[in-house]
Amino acid sequence: MRNKITALAALITTALLSSMPNSSKAAEFNLPAIHQQIEKDYDDVRHINRQQLDMLRQETPEDVILFDVREPDEFAVSHIKGAHRLSPGSWKSTVLENWGQKVDGKTVIFYCSVGVRSSKMAAYLAGALKQNGAKDIYNLKEGVFGWANHSKPLINNQGATPYVHPYNDHWGKLLNSKQLWRKTP
Repeated sequence: MRNKITALAALITTALLSSMPNSSKAAEFNLPAIHQQIEKDYDDVRHINRQQLDMLRQETPEDVILFDVREPDEFAVSHIKGAHRLSPGSWKSTVLENWGQKVDGKTVIFYCSVGVRSSKMAAYLAGALKQNGAKDIYNLKEGVFGWANHSKPLINNQGATPYVHPYNDHWGKLLNSKQLWRKTP
């Protein structure tokens, strides 16, 4: 599964970069540019920024369900506090079996490394979650990479951590510093 996702991410990057003039390709491999492309590719998904997520979680934390759509090794390195890991390959029926009754009246927010997997999952599950009473469904802009790049708090099983799984060497370049990379907790 991970190889398929890596291949999909590489295709998206190639498509994004091939549409740009040569002089701007390197300059446009950044989170805002990638997120702009994600919004075009997933125009049926609503997106929320870090500040909006913080505000929702401060005002009504009990009404927010946060899903981390990354692999177990990525989640183990770090995740946003309160996030529940959801496999990128989850079946709709499995998610509804585990979460269907819990989303009623809640705002559901998905994130991954940069937003590709989480936008895909948000689009895939939106209708079913709405049918189960979800109030709003969003993808977190720029994912956990953007979260980490703005020094927002991350945790793992040992507590607070500054580290993030880079997904792979190519996508890891979107983190502000390679010193933040960790492939194990």
